Amino acid sequence: MAPVKHMMNMDHGHMMDMMGSSTSHSKCVVVFKEGTTEAEIKQHADEIEAQGGYVTEMYDYLLKGFSAFVPESYLMHLQSLTGSGGVVDYIERDTTVSI
Repeated sequence: MAPVKHMMNMDHGHMMDMMGSSTSHSKCVVVFKEGTTEAEIKQHADEIEAQGGYVTEMYDYLLKGFSAFVPESYLMHLQSLTGSGGVVDYIERDTTVSI
């Protein structure tokens, strides 16, 4: 699975400038349930970008999903896809952990 838009080398401030300050975004990791197709995952990644967010990394080895700067309005939609019958396994804020 190829990245939709690979923005890993861009700092957070530059990404926020590109997205504009009028929309609130959250950096999240979205993990999809087993059986979710690559096409379904790409559809959600494309929708994030259509709404002004950015996918920073696609995952398809240990996890099926992506990390992205997700507009808050679309994040609520993704959260509605968790639980029984949904395609999203879980969503976590993408943060740095230090020991």
